[in-house]
Amino acid sequence: MSKFDDFDPSSYMSTPRLDVPGLIALGQRLLSAAPDALPATAERSRQVLTSATHALMQAWEAQPQDEPNHKMRPIDMAADTSWACLKGRLEPYAWLDSSRFPDAQLARDLLTRLFPSGLSFTQLEYAAQWTEATRRINLIADDNLLPVLRRLCGDLFVDELLHWHAEYTRMIGAIAEPEPEGSPSPSPAPPSLSQLRRQLSQAILAWQVQLVAMHLTGHPGARAALYPTDACRSGR
Repeated sequence: MSKFDDFDPSSYMSTPRLDVPGLIALGQRLLSAAPDALPATAERSRQVLTSATHALMQAWEAQPQDEPNHKMRPIDMAADTSWACLKGRLEPYAWLDSSRFPDAQLARDLLTRLFPSGLSFTQLEYAAQWTEATRRINLIADDNLLPVLRRLCGDLFVDELLHWHAEYTRMIGAIAEPEPEGSPSPSPAPPSLSQLRRQLSQAILAWQVQLVAMHLTGHPGARAALYPTDACRSGR
């Protein structure tokens, strides 16, 4: 029996969903557990993780105490709820007999296209969730699905979905707030907390991938170096 039989690489193909302090702590724990004798690509990934962890920690410590990282969670929950409401409004139509109610098949098609894996995408890390949600919003726009969604689900629920997706987009820093007209050209701004958070999340993912590859090719210390991620996911 292979010694890798109980090892699931897919467990490390995403970053645990954490707030800023939790993400910094995970970056630090991963760095502390880093094995010796790294291949060149893994060493580069470790350096990127070190820089990203340090940059986010500095930016976080420089924030006023009332800086609203805690506001991210309510927006995330509201966005999750808006997707759940849309799915919940479509499902009853999908249960009907399509020979009597043509909208039943239409609803089934919409559920398949928008929710192929249910609502699991709403439990991803913030940046990954935004990417998946944006793909669905773009599908709705590109295929002109808004009118039928409004008819089946109601304007209130569709408007909530669009509103909270826009708020989510601002929350993670995917768009910049508009400058007032006539304002002078600002100096290049330092990276925002949201940008640094995404960079650290990506650096952690890249490091995990390096460790997975090293473990599967026999590096003796790579598996133990993944334990901080295991502990984070299990709440330890």
